[in-house]
Amino acid sequence: MYLESPVKMKKIVASHSEKDIKEELMKEKILVVDDDVLMAQMIKLTLERTCNYEVRVETDALNAVSVARTFKPKLILLDIIMKNLGGEDIACIIKEDRELSHIKIVFLSALLTKDEIGGLGKKIGRFWFLAKPVTDDELLSVIDRKLGMR
Repeated sequence: MYLESPVKMKKIVASHSEKDIKEELMKEKILVVDDDVLMAQMIKLTLERTCNYEVRVETDALNAVSVARTFKPKLILLDIIMKNLGGEDIACIIKEDRELSHIKIVFLSALLTKDEIGGLGKKIGRFWFLAKPVTDDELLSVIDRKLGMR
């Protein structure tokens, strides 16, 4: 649930119990940035199935920073190789922006294998990396660790 206006909030309040509203508002926001629409939607569905996350997908790398600014995610899952702008460039822009620099970033990449990364995910430089393809359990484990949920 992405709250866009007080009017929308009133509709949500009218159609949900207080418990449901609190649960929705407590969900961690995750932005998935990947130009592979199918991969991005699969990740979104995996995360939403847990009922712990509010997920937004952006498939155009050029829009990633502006979406991060409006959506205000706690974590971004970021593909490295995309058309127009690379994930590493997006990560640098975000980390240099005072308003966005607190956002955690996990790269998803087919460039590195799980053997090269060393299994479940590895920090390389300032960022965590997950090798594609990634299982649901691997993805959720790394996200939970990054968000301090485990």
